[in-house]
Amino acid sequence: MRRLDWKVSVLLAVLGAATACGAGEKGARSGDLPWVTQVDSTGDTIRVRITGEVPPEQVRRLVSEVEVGAEDGAEENTFGWVVSVLATPTRGFLVFDAQVPALRLFDSTGAFVKNIGHKGRGPGEFEQVNGITSLPDGRIVVWDATGARLNTYSDTGAFLTSWRVPFSGHFGQNMLWSDDAGRVYAWAVLERDSVDFTRGTRGVIVFGDDGKVLDSLPYPVWREPPPSLIAKTSDGRGASSYTFPFWPSSVASVSPQGGFVSGPGDPYVLYFTHRDGVKPVRIDRDFTPVPVSPTERSEHKALVESGLRRTDPNWSWTVAGIPDNKPAYDEVTVALDGRVWVEVSTPGVAIPAAELPPIRPGQESQPRLTTRTPTMYDVFSPQGRLLGRVEFPRRVAIRTARGNDVYAVKRDSLDVQYVVRYRVEPALPR
Repeated sequence: MRRLDWKVSVLLAVLGAATACGAGEKGARSGDLPWVTQVDSTGDTIRVRITGEVPPEQVRRLVSEVEVGAEDGAEENTFGWVVSVLATPTRGFLVFDAQVPALRLFDSTGAFVKNIGHKGRGPGEFEQVNGITSLPDGRIVVWDATGARLNTYSDTGAFLTSWRVPFSGHFGQNMLWSDDAGRVYAWAVLERDSVDFTRGTRGVIVFGDDGKVLDSLPYPVWREPPPSLIAKTSDGRGASSYTFPFWPSSVASVSPQGGFVSGPGDPYVLYFTHRDGVKPVRIDRDFTPVPVSPTERSEHKALVESGLRRTDPNWSWTVAGIPDNKPAYDEVTVALDGRVWVEVSTPGVAIPAAELPPIRPGQESQPRLTTRTPTMYDVFSPQGRLLGRVEFPRRVAIRTARGNDVYAVKRDSLDVQYVVRYRVEPALPR
């Protein structure tokens, strides 16, 4: 999932028009689940309404099954900067370490198998990698942004060929996806804003499984972008920007079903749109707003001011204030099986004093955060049914998932990175 801050008119008329439930609406409570799901499929859009909370005793956890990484170990088992993790059909995983750079294949037990490609600009080589994905026939696709190409490899890692990317100069992380039909989606700036570099029309370039460009699709955007927090240097040649704290923004992610999962961030509404004639789905989820605490408000505001004043010492907070409540959700990750993982907002908790970073001499006035928020995901089926809620351990970031397997990057107290395959416990229903 990727947070979006750009205004695009797309899909709104189709999905936004379906606001009233018609005949045929049904309510269903599954087993002892405390939430109720109502589905209305009579119109052009399937409407799913979910009421009821997930109580703490029914929140699921992640249990580590396989863990790879070490502070000091063999080169193939130590990581500097893990950017991408891709699950293989046999529950192994591909890991791209941008610090080397290296693309490493591990089996289902976490044992190192081989490197795929290596650093360079020749055939099958790469430098800056914007993302990795795989096709239904097992081929692996790696976006070498330095060479403006998509390298394709066999399921065993043998280099096959390269496809040209029709643009260059974009560098990022996890910006490549694929769908069940073998199409490949590469993140792109479809239209630039000549005034504000943080805005523009973002979307994807769609490739066929033979590397030919098929289409370009703008991301669905459901709300106005947040106010800009930008500082420029006095000569106008440099600039820096910050994300507006706790401001809801449109989010979108590519679905393996060949479309987007997207929403406004607040209220708790999600849209599943597909490319192949499948009815779109709109989910309306009841939720209790999570307030921004006074401590969170003051500390996040101070961090923004401190950061931007390093670029412009005279920068001042002249835009709208920080919202009273957090967004309903922040990010959306679509798993390899089409399940949708939605990161929901949670109340902040105090960081224990022993875990706070030390204040060094001369930095007493530097702002820092003394609260943190537990990471929690609501998980939906590809049809929009709420399957449950999963709490993540601290310092663990999801990269992908399939079924009840979650592939993530964990950082320890020394900031050493590990790639971990977790199991959701108890298991989410099918």
